[in-house]
Amino acid sequence: MFNVFKKKPEEETQLTDQISVDNLKAYVVHGYDKEKELQSKLDRKEQEINGLKVKIEELDALKVVLENKERIIRELNYKYEKVEALEKQIIDTDNKWNDQVIKNRELRNQISKMEQERRTIEPIIRSSARGEVISRITERIENHKGNLSKAKAVEIIKGK
Repeated sequence: MFNVFKKKPEEETQLTDQISVDNLKAYVVHGYDKEKELQSKLDRKEQEINGLKVKIEELDALKVVLENKERIIRELNYKYEKVEALEKQIIDTDNKWNDQVIKNRELRNQISKMEQERRTIEPIIRSSARGEVISRITERIENHKGNLSKAKAVEIIKGK
């Protein structure tokens, strides 16, 4: 019965602290210090958040720059592939041109050989053709009986 004035332990809630309330001044000072500490922690956290926001903005900016660089790289790769294709076409065209030059040179050589052969054969053909024509004309004239006038000789030469 006499235990009525005994101090009962307080139930712990979110509002109660772990210190006893024997000295109210110490309690208030401790609460004030705790509030300052929590405020400084809050300020540090806000600074960290602001720093992280700045980093996020920087990363976003870097991401945009990186995307632009990647787009430029893709465009350059496309142009490089086009240049490679054009180089292959140039090489193929150059090879075809070289082949054509060789063929032209061979044709010129053949033409010069044929002209040389013509120069050597032409006098032979002329002399043989001339001899044959002369022999035929003389044969016709000799086979003609009677007087031979100019008109008749021309007629015999023409073969009428």
